Amino acid sequence: GIRDSCNDTIPSYVSVLKPVEKLLARARAGTFDAPDYPAFRAAYLQLLEDSTREARELAFETEKWVHEVNPSMLFSLSIAHSVKTGRDAFHDGTANGNNSHLLLVGTGSAVDALLAVEDIVYKSRLLTLPELGEAMAANWKGHEELRLRVLTDAGVQDLSMAEYLPLALAGEMPAAFDPEALKAQAVALRSFALYQREQGKAAHPEADVCADPACCAAWLSEDTLRARWGERYESYAARIHEAVQETDGQYLVWEDHPILAVFHACSLERTEDGAALGLPAPYLQSVSTPETPQTVRQLLTTVEVTPEDFSASLLALCPEADFSGPPETWLGPVSLDAAGRAEQVQAGGQAFSALTLRQVFALRSTDFTLAWDGEKFVFRVCGYGHGLGMSQHGADCMAKQGADYAEILAHYYPGTELVVALR
Repeated sequence: GIRDSCNDTIPSYVSVLKPVEKLLARARAGTFDAPDYPAFRAAYLQLLEDSTREARELAFETEKWVHEVNPSMLFSLSIAHSVKTGRDAFHDGTANGNNSHLLLVGTGSAVDALLAVEDIVYKSRLLTLPELGEAMAANWKGHEELRLRVLTDAGVQDLSMAEYLPLALAGEMPAAFDPEALKAQAVALRSFALYQREQGKAAHPEADVCADPACCAAWLSEDTLRARWGERYESYAARIHEAVQETDGQYLVWEDHPILAVFHACSLERTEDGAALGLPAPYLQSVSTPETPQTVRQLLTTVEVTPEDFSASLLALCPEADFSGPPETWLGPVSLDAAGRAEQVQAGGQAFSALTLRQVFALRSTDFTLAWDGEKFVFRVCGYGHGLGMSQHGADCMAKQGADYAEILAHYYPGTELVVALR
């Protein structure tokens, strides 16, 4: 350490972080670019060297009059002397060389900043260097100030994304899920809202999104959440807000446009293919999903229907159906879609879509089989929801297996790009 007799004079502070800020400002202004991280790092080191030289020259110039004020021996922290001798300037209790301090500050922050630039710009490619400079100039504020028109029970509300997302996330995914799953859901909801804002919604042209989960996404008030979560409200709310804040401004795009980031509760083995439901988007493909009956309650369910209810329900939809014979003769072939889910069922000599049967008999999904067991018709159903896009329970399983939210999103929305909104 420094001896008590040291005169702590002429401190020259050099911010090790400042060169990063300068380079990002120049990139934002269009006067600097670096094709790769080594080039950025070289430019950073050059700026740091220039700053250090200026600080030393300033300290040396000041010494000319400080020595006249205090002619006693002044101890030095001169980088130049330490480098020259290869040892600390105070190794023997005395100092040689000039009498200036050169103090480097912000080293830890500078390391963090350099690693962030390397990852965001050159590895993950979430932003270009000018875009990162613009984001830093805004101090990362404003990304969630985009306004949304939200149709709720109280009418159309004008909300910022920051106001809308936490209550939508809390309505759509259990707060106890893994943090990475919550982040993935936050990005999906943000992407969905931006898609609807850009495309419009015929069901409610006066609003971008609504609070009906059957149409857009659930959106729960704070009073509802307090009643639902009880004593866990504070901890759960913190988890929800953290997921939103840590993905601030991030959304998924396909060909530079927000994607229709639909999602569902769970599937067995594979998700649905978008083309099967009239949504042939290239990113809504059938993909594997890891949840199992051991990890998700009611992943497998059964619905039993009496012959009387079965025939009456289908005759109400299609009077041409013929159920005059014994029940064991009523069913015909079941055709499957590309993902292996039921697409169409022959019953009473007529074709019924799986979507119709799901609605009529309150099935949890269209991934079902149908059979007559001698007394009743039995639907054995896998999963819950339409099956498109991200499986929420699958996301939770992936997160528990070590995947981060970006990996989860890339799996369930293949070919999309994760970007950050700057305006």
